Amino acid sequence: IIRTLLREGRIDFAGEYYTARDCELRPRGPRPAGPPILVGASGPRMLSITARLADAWNGACNTAAAYAPLRDRVDAACVATGRDPASLERTAAVLIDFTDGQGIPSSFNPARLPPLSGSPEQIATTLRELAVAGVSHAQITTIPMTVESVETFAPVLALLDD
Repeated sequence: IIRTLLREGRIDFAGEYYTARDCELRPRGPRPAGPPILVGASGPRMLSITARLADAWNGACNTAAAYAPLRDRVDAACVATGRDPASLERTAAVLIDFTDGQGIPSSFNPARLPPLSGSPEQIATTLRELAVAGVSHAQITTIPMTVESVETFAPVLALLDD
């Protein structure tokens, strides 16, 4: 329903769980085909949906080594739905810890996905490796989420601009 509304501006749909009768999206946005749809997923069901309907996929991974098996699963989902894997943009949610492990939220499991840390040069190298592995955009989350962390991240951006 949402994808059709964003792409075409209207839908008339009746399904098992949802109905949208003579529904129109107004006002339409500035993009004729609507905004790109990005889905963050790693499970088989959602990867199948992503492969069929999304413009971009987002995986939570902090290194190229962690990204590779996720990328392979996304590629397999694309092939299974008849989509060229190269037509799905790849992005990554990257967590960077500026607290030396002291400020990681209790809701986060660092054993499953260890956050990046280290010098600006080390972090920039890891981000470059993700780009080489196929990640077009990185969504950076800093620990802690403060202005100071963003300022600490600034030298990494300067290195990436080089």
